[in-house]
Amino acid sequence: MEYIKRSPEPEYLSKNKVQWTKPWVDFYRKKIDGTGKRIRDTKPSDSHWTKDKIRKILISDFKNNCGYCGCSRPTPKSAHDKQTSPRGHVDHYKAKAIYPESTYKWGNYIWSCEACNVEKGEFDDPQYPILNPCDLEDCSLLKFIVDTGEYCLHDQESIYKERFINTDQSTMLNAEEIIIRRRNRVKKLKSLFNSIFSMLKILDCPAVKTIIDDNITLINNDLEDCEFYFLIRKEYNSLRNQYPKIAVLIDAHNI
Repeated sequence: MEYIKRSPEPEYLSKNKVQWTKPWVDFYRKKIDGTGKRIRDTKPSDSHWTKDKIRKILISDFKNNCGYCGCSRPTPKSAHDKQTSPRGHVDHYKAKAIYPESTYKWGNYIWSCEACNVEKGEFDDPQYPILNPCDLEDCSLLKFIVDTGEYCLHDQESIYKERFINTDQSTMLNAEEIIIRRRNRVKKLKSLFNSIFSMLKILDCPAVKTIIDDNITLINNDLEDCEFYFLIRKEYNSLRNQYPKIAVLIDAHNI
């Protein structure tokens, strides 16, 4: 899980959220009429959060990545298009059924893969909520382990341990198949940098320059794969700082 900064609230949402929210609050809060009886409202059937004017901005902010596990999902076709394709979900970080007032709050939306959204469901623990990928402080608690592809807490004895456990159990954050893909992506990137670094010692050889150029092309190609977008770019920038001479070669190659 990497920090993701949302864009400002879409105007389409800000103009309509009050009227859209009311039916959800009325339904889940079970209004009482003048006689003390519960009003049996019909559950709202709207899902304006899936409209392109809202959803596509969220997808763009998340670079198509699931906020929880980092897996990539292609941009869905428009809502009116009858053809379907693999797609993610607009997850309500705070579940609609428990926090209906947040149904149309922009800050409550997380772009999520299907697996994380289903796994999370309506999970709610007010004392130990799951970590929020749009909260910088929450994300700073996590450390990525290159050798395993997993996320863990920087401090295992942290007071946030229960929150991490809830996150790990309620999402696909450290699902086996995902951590393998994550690990392999980062290790591949590191190996390319290491390979170039070792060749810098024999840069006078013409054949070596060609190999370095080829490796830089592989690095650029790897960056085009948007899966684990935020993690890969964090690792890429870290490697550039670690190997400033390689960063210069990459920039020159990309001119």
